[in-house]
Amino acid sequence: MDGYFIACAAQMPHLLFTGLEDYKVRGTDASPYLTVAHYTELMDTKGLVLVRGDIVFPSKLTDLQVSLSLADN
Repeated sequence: MDGYFIACAAQMPHLLFTGLEDYKVRGTDASPYLTVAHYTELMDTKGLVLVRGDIVFPSKLTDLQVSLSLADN
């Protein structure tokens, strides 16, 4: 993987990220490397949205790649 991600699926509150090369080969069947969920229950009362990111394939991502992906959201 060259460090580039593509959001294969984005249906709020969930985002799935996979490698560009995997997406080119498998299309929408590509396995996600990283999943991100937004929890909006506190948005109206506290003005706060909690975000959780889970690494599905740790061997495919470096810590820096995960940090950069989460920072972009």
